[in-house]
Amino acid sequence: MAARRTPVLLWCAALVAVPTVLAGVSTVWPGAPAGASAVAAPATPAPATPDPAMSDPAMSGSVASGPGDTSVATAVAPDSAVTVAGAPAGRADDGSAPTAPAPTAGTLPAADQVAALTAASPVLFAPDSAELGPDAAGTVRAIAEALAAAPDASVLLVGHVADTPGPPETAQLLSEQRAEAVADALVAGGVDRARITTVGRGAAEPRDTRAASRRVEFEIR
Repeated sequence: MAARRTPVLLWCAALVAVPTVLAGVSTVWPGAPAGASAVAAPATPAPATPDPAMSDPAMSGSVASGPGDTSVATAVAPDSAVTVAGAPAGRADDGSAPTAPAPTAGTLPAADQVAALTAASPVLFAPDSAELGPDAAGTVRAIAEALAAAPDASVLLVGHVADTPGPPETAQLLSEQRAEAVADALVAGGVDRARITTVGRGAAEPRDTRAASRRVEFEIR
């Protein structure tokens, strides 16, 4: 009875031991057996190729648009002027009208230029004289330049004198001589004599002081 049980026990032990041994062999065997599942190793990413645009100085201002990015990529060359998108030509970047440049003396009308010159340095004369002094001569030269640049303008020169002793005829003559002296200086400065008219008012229109009354005034027409 005992002899019959021994082979049975050996077969049972073999049935248990063989699969165990085979499992161990499949684990250490260098080649994976057929049907065994293999885990794929993650693929090594290829090295990134440098973007030629990034190494180009002319493209140093480029902006790449990613997914969902609605911005537009722009390229700015070195030392180039940048135009603000959406700003129309001739207008400021914020859309407002450009500020007009302040007018210079050369862009003012002739009448305004002459008024500014005579206000800064009036054309005055010494007592009982019709000769232009240095300051008055400099003012007349500047007025001649302004009139030469405005060929359509004409000028009326009005001579005055202070309340001097003597008959009114003497003051009238002196005021006319002063106006003619200024007219001669304008002609020497390039102004056509046909554009100049002279008149004397004598002592009829005095100023606050005698010095200010000895003058020639300019009326641009």
